[in-house]
Amino acid sequence: MGEKGKTVRHKMQKLYQYLDGLKILRCIRGSLVLMIPVLLIGSLALVFCSLPIAGYQTIIHEFLSGALYNFFHGIYQATFGLLAVYMTMSVAVCYTQQNMSVRSHNYGTLFTSLICFFIFSGVFAEGEFQVAAFGAQGMFTAIVCALSASFLYDFISRKISMAVRLYAEGTDDTFHDMIFTIIPLGIVSGIFAVLNMLLAYVFHVSSFQMLFTNLINHIFENMGRSLGTAVLFEALLNLLWFFGIHGNDVLESACQNIFVPAIDVNNELIRQGLPATEIYSKTFFDVFVIMGGCGGVLCLLLVILFFGKRRSNRNLARFAALPMLFNISEMMVFGLPIVFNPVFLIPFLCVPVVLTLVSSFAIQMGFVPVPIHTVEWTTPILLGGYLATDSIAGSILQLINVGIGMLIYYPFVRLFEEESLRNAEFRMERLVRILQESEETRNPVSLLTFRNDIGAVARGLADDLVFQMRTGLPVMYYQPQFDADGECIGAEALLRWKHSLYGMVYPPLIVKLAEESDKLLALEKSVFQAVFHDMERLYSVFGENAKISVNATGGTIQSDDFEQFLQQLKEEYPAYCRNVVIEITEQAALQINEKLIERLTRIQNLGFGLAIDDFSMGNTSIKYLQTNLFSLIKLDGALSKGVMNNSRSRNIIASIAKLSSDFGIRVLAEYVETKEQQKILADAGCCWYQGYLYSPAVPLEELEKRFSKEKKSTEKNEQTE
Repeated sequence: MGEKGKTVRHKMQKLYQYLDGLKILRCIRGSLVLMIPVLLIGSLALVFCSLPIAGYQTIIHEFLSGALYNFFHGIYQATFGLLAVYMTMSVAVCYTQQNMSVRSHNYGTLFTSLICFFIFSGVFAEGEFQVAAFGAQGMFTAIVCALSASFLYDFISRKISMAVRLYAEGTDDTFHDMIFTIIPLGIVSGIFAVLNMLLAYVFHVSSFQMLFTNLINHIFENMGRSLGTAVLFEALLNLLWFFGIHGNDVLESACQNIFVPAIDVNNELIRQGLPATEIYSKTFFDVFVIMGGCGGVLCLLLVILFFGKRRSNRNLARFAALPMLFNISEMMVFGLPIVFNPVFLIPFLCVPVVLTLVSSFAIQMGFVPVPIHTVEWTTPILLGGYLATDSIAGSILQLINVGIGMLIYYPFVRLFEEESLRNAEFRMERLVRILQESEETRNPVSLLTFRNDIGAVARGLADDLVFQMRTGLPVMYYQPQFDADGECIGAEALLRWKHSLYGMVYPPLIVKLAEESDKLLALEKSVFQAVFHDMERLYSVFGENAKISVNATGGTIQSDDFEQFLQQLKEEYPAYCRNVVIEITEQAALQINEKLIERLTRIQNLGFGLAIDDFSMGNTSIKYLQTNLFSLIKLDGALSKGVMNNSRSRNIIASIAKLSSDFGIRVLAEYVETKEQQKILADAGCCWYQGYLYSPAVPLEELEKRFSKEKKSTEKNEQTE
């Protein structure tokens, strides 16, 4: 890509980032995510209703007097038949989640949005119940009404206050909140009712929905069948879809008047012995342009399946594949989403126009016959091209069009995934910051219960972690530990997880997610299994007397299940237990009592060493020393880091070292990064060290290479001497 191309791409990224940051677009896309289950069930029901197989259609319409058809059609009507209603509710919910000012009375935005949608959609126009306005045809009206009604409700509710709050015995907060909604709900509903009356009076229509439909169809009045009309029709059709409007329904009148009669004209010409001349028919669009659904999204689906890197997008594409085989695209259009997604605006509009031009050229040049048969719009690709033209050339043209569409969509899929990754990394950073703030302030936090994008990231990570645990042993890194003479005396085993999307995950976040998912015990057991699995190789690196420290949280160490697990390890690896030191973390979760002491004694008798992690001068840490069970204490990281500029930290470490020495316990300092820091720690009586001065935590393979080189260098020096 040249410099000019890079500049254009950079400007597009900046534009997309700006648009992606707009609250309105985030609200709409969030509401579409909420509707994915409805879209999936509705799409599958429509597939079962519309399979273009004569024998199948006979069965579902005649078996038990049409019971099968009624079953699937009922599900379809309950989903897609009410799509605009669900959209109204979803937008109101998402708006409420994004705005703190209305969260205390979120039912108000929901009911207000629904009332305003019913007013503007014209469902009760002229005394008749216009049920079509509830479906996909009313999506645009639903979005407009929900956004504007929620905004007005929010604005008005912040400007007014109830003169009297009804507090009565037997009522609760919900009662008070609903009483508060009466005034803003009434005002907003009144505004929409007045606006709808004005529209009816000025434009002689029964609703906003009808006004919009009439304006769009007015464009095609007095137009004939031509390439220009076909291009305009496709461009406008997909532009409407992009904004969440069911373009096929809105432009149905234009399609019926202009393009549907074309097949009949061709058949009449053939009966007269003349060649078919009408290229631009509804079948032309259904077969050669709208493959997989509006926007030629079958091409997008294939790009994601074959070249997409995000597992979530590929999973969605797999779900959408079956409906899209029959040209039912709502799952992809609303689920990815494509609607209101600025990244896909250009290809979504360009692909149908380009395919219209290519198909028109192929037919005009005689490479492909003019379509002469009406083909059901649900007919799959390849079959549809053949049936429409009575020629395999029709199927070949479909394949060529798919390839062209994939080429157009490919760079935008790449851009979409890059933007998604950037957003994901930003949310991941926020998630880590929240956890770090919780660690610093000691205020507990429950990440999986957050009902926002941060909670969604946490829940997705937790699911991925569970999946990762099922697939095999976790990846362990090892950070070497050294004594005052510079001799390596062992290492600490540290869990690492390289996520396919987020990269290396903050280790405390792994533990936190496992804990909240009730998988912490299983995770820690798998860590011990991984260390024992590596022990033979660790022997070759550190020697058979090295100590490998492995962390166990306070809750795990008190578990009967974990103690039994350690006994099983002893039976399976009898020679390795003496090399493993269990570092007990989260000391605040432990109760120093006789039961705990007995358990720790049994664990020690199995051959495991015991260490205290994050030791300080706190009351809990001092109590550990009374048990005489621990051979090592690791200083709290704040103390190790503080020795460089805090004399009190040095004095505290000296006191801990003196006390530990009296009990025959070693003291190890983490986060040792400089020679000066190591010397201060040594002067204070701390004799073991771990930190970047010596080595970061690295994979076992890297340790093997490093120590292998050191051994060879030592042997070479000895031979030289």
